[in-house]
Amino acid sequence: MKKSLFVLCIILGLFLIICGSLFAQQNAQELRLGSIITGNLSSNVDIWYRINVTENCLLSIETLGNTDTYLEIYDSRINLLLENDDGGNGSNARIDLLAANGSSYFVKLRGFGDSSGPFRILADYTPLTNSAELNAGSILSGDLSTGQRQLYRVRSARTGLFTVETTGYMDTLLEAYDSQFSLITSDDDSGENNNARIELFTEANQIYYVVLKGYGDSSGSYRLLAGFQDMSVGNNTSRSTAATLNPGEEISVFLTAAGQSRWFVYQVTRTGIITFTVQTRGSIDTYLYLYDNNGNLLEEDDDSGDDYNARISTRLSAGTYYIEVRGYGGVTGRCTLYAEIR
Repeated sequence: MKKSLFVLCIILGLFLIICGSLFAQQNAQELRLGSIITGNLSSNVDIWYRINVTENCLLSIETLGNTDTYLEIYDSRINLLLENDDGGNGSNARIDLLAANGSSYFVKLRGFGDSSGPFRILADYTPLTNSAELNAGSILSGDLSTGQRQLYRVRSARTGLFTVETTGYMDTLLEAYDSQFSLITSDDDSGENNNARIELFTEANQIYYVVLKGYGDSSGSYRLLAGFQDMSVGNNTSRSTAATLNPGEEISVFLTAAGQSRWFVYQVTRTGIITFTVQTRGSIDTYLYLYDNNGNLLEEDDDSGDDYNARISTRLSAGTYYIEVRGYGGVTGRCTLYAEIR
């Protein structure tokens, strides 16, 4: 009886939380673009806002003041899109995303932890028509003030790998979006020192968007370099189309879409028991799976290699084995795959 009552209390508590959130969303205050709303945050209390977008733009929502804030943004169906703690100045939160004309969003504001106090929240936007063209071979320079965002448009003529990176002393962050305004990839420090670098897989005759900003409250001068490389990514996205991986060979792996797998087949011909090692190398967070010829999973790994790379080392006998490479958390990008036996 006591256990049933305890379970009932938990269910009732969850029901009240859900009802409270739904009520807050339905009664969310409108946050107009270009406007600032002031208020006071109570500890562990959420405040909801609704934003209506009237043109294709880079949408920015941030808080101002001394209160440590946390922001979450949801689409019109209440799917969580992004969340942030200290992306603004000091302990303020800030979220940027590309938004389509006619779309609506819900924003949830709360204090980080049990923080409370006065706040200001601001919604602003940069029309996509203000974006600058970014072409392969471009070398652009400029200055970014704290909180400023620079928007670029990439028009791809061919399928290939479009590379964007910054150089200089400023701590930068780059984000890339597709033509449907979905975030493809982002990076902070993959370049030299505190510079950002992204590799964007482009399809012919498509438009992509790149956002450059300072990391946190960084500001200063920057140089932006863009390059392009034609490539053939192969069709080894399933076990039946696995590409051959030879001993001692380092092969490029292109993950061009979130959740995509790349498959490789490896033949162990040496008799007896050998030590087999396979690993990824590169700047993206990878996951490795090793299967036998019947499709049984033998080993899997996430971060046993260097810098979020995956690495599997195990004992095998002669036979056919399959290796699956994936980006952790849906990440895309390029890495290399290397295997050896001892």
